[in-house]
Amino acid sequence: MTDTHLMGELRSDQLLPESYHIEERAHRFTREGEAFYRENELYRVTFDRATGRRLGEELVMKNRGLVRYRPEDVG
Repeated sequence: MTDTHLMGELRSDQLLPESYHIEERAHRFTREGEAFYRENELYRVTFDRATGRRLGEELVMKNRGLVRYRPEDVG
């Protein structure tokens, strides 16, 4: 883990023609009454390993989780 990235690795006994990155988008905190929630979307972005060309992206999941603290900058 770095200050800005979670690091992971996909292993195979064969070299895959694509590489993948996971991107977080639409990160936000929301409030409902006295409860606070963290929401985001995770996308898998596919690249051609030989050229580095971006091939596409796919929404993997949407998250919404209750947090047990008061986030900064949320009313």
